[in-house]
Amino acid sequence: MLNALSISFSLLFIRIQFLANTSYVKSLSSPHQAYQISQLGWMPPSTGAFKLNYDGVVSNINLASCGCVLRDSNESFYYGFAGMVGSCLVVQAELWAIYHGLCIIKERFLHAYIFIESDSVEAVKFLNEGCSRNHPCYSLVNLIVRTSADFHKLECNHVLRETNQVADMFAKEGSSIPFDIKIFHVSPI
Repeated sequence: MLNALSISFSLLFIRIQFLANTSYVKSLSSPHQAYQISQLGWMPPSTGAFKLNYDGVVSNINLASCGCVLRDSNESFYYGFAGMVGSCLVVQAELWAIYHGLCIIKERFLHAYIFIESDSVEAVKFLNEGCSRNHPCYSLVNLIVRTSADFHKLECNHVLRETNQVADMFAKEGSSIPFDIKIFHVSPI
């Protein structure tokens, strides 16, 4: 049964790609063709596109923080952010990261091709399939859908944890920034 989130994301041309396993990924040009992953590092997007990598973490005292980094095809750093999001589930911290990331880049990169990458299978799945109305992430997923409606082209992909290390560092840095999101125009890493 299709829900409104699935239809919304289809209309927005958002394709969610999951790794079939850790050694093969489906090709974007042909979903039936696979190729072997040759390295476990961050790969730049195609020319003219941008990648928004995000992550969320929850500390041992149950406080969550999130972080995000935007880079281009030349691996140039454009923006990063880190911040505390309060007490929530890890998947909610991941979703807060994508929401804040989209809000930050919305004005300047509205017409660019944006690849969104996360090492959270659950967050990527929620963006693809939505979640039930009684799930704690329901409102946040809907907020992301509404925020992404203005973008020209978005594509959300699941990536291995090893390729998302910079976003992970920003998310961990967020635990030291109480009360707000801090935007970085120069990479502190």
